[in-house]
Amino acid sequence: MSFITQGQSKLEKELQEKFWSNTAAQIKAMDIPEKWNEESAVILKDHRYIQYINSGKVVYFKSNKHQLIKIQDQASLEGFSEISLSKDSKISFGWTTTSRKETTIGIRIIKSDGSISLVDIEKEEVEEDDKRKIAIPNLEIGDIIDIYIQTDRKERDYDGLDVYAAIETTIKDNYPILDYRIAVEVVFYFYS
Repeated sequence: MSFITQGQSKLEKELQEKFWSNTAAQIKAMDIPEKWNEESAVILKDHRYIQYINSGKVVYFKSNKHQLIKIQDQASLEGFSEISLSKDSKISFGWTTTSRKETTIGIRIIKSDGSISLVDIEKEEVEEDDKRKIAIPNLEIGDIIDIYIQTDRKERDYDGLDVYAAIETTIKDNYPILDYRIAVEVVFYFYS
């Protein structure tokens, strides 16, 4: 499997290696239970990771979400053909982010024939009405969307008291989820 790497940052390359290590054949081999054959879409994988790192001076926050979504009918095709990020840090169909500078997004489409198509985020992105919209072109019924979103930001200066802001997320989605995982890690560095 090869990726177009022209113009990509080191972080984007690292995230692609981390999240896109499975081949199209491995992803297409995921078995969807027969009872979900009539569902509009099936989320094959929904993995989330949240990390707080307290360096003793600054608290950093990192979160990532990786999803594989199988498009099974016209309604889900229309629903997943665009991602919208608004100024209040919300992104459509359950993804959250904070700002463009702190967020890295990667999208690839696994076609029914096993080929992989990368979405050029910069090319497909438009800003409209205080929203950042990313189109997912050439999406068809039977395709699998493979998307990751990672947010890295400085949470706040360390003041000796660590009370982190609540992070709320909905486990139940509009579509059945085959593999759901969530992990939270808090790391403290103590200096004497």
